[in-house]
Amino acid sequence: MPGSRTAATGLPIQAQNRKRRSTGSQSGRKRLGKGMLLPHTATFVREQSLYWHLALAAFRVGKANGDLPAEVAKALYLAQYLEEAGFGALEDALYLEAERILDFAAAERGQRHLAPGI
Repeated sequence: MPGSRTAATGLPIQAQNRKRRSTGSQSGRKRLGKGMLLPHTATFVREQSLYWHLALAAFRVGKANGDLPAEVAKALYLAQYLEEAGFGALEDALYLEAERILDFAAAERGQRHLAPGI
């Protein structure tokens, strides 16, 4: 019957059967601020690039501590993700070889694998 209502809630039957959408605060996920949604600033990108280049240089001459190979691994994965998204043309074998080198260096130091994919 059109316009019929339930006795318990007084709501129309159709409205009672609809699922309610959760609001942003109820979804359990933290809302991202504007700064998290915008691209990084040029200054941040230059600083991060310099940091990763210094980490790689220290790693190459054998002066890296436990954190620097992990930073090199982060740079490696970022490069791989960007390449997969169409920003580059390197072969997958190059990334796999770099992962093996990082894992070997970690094993020499008695650490776990740095590359989570292996």
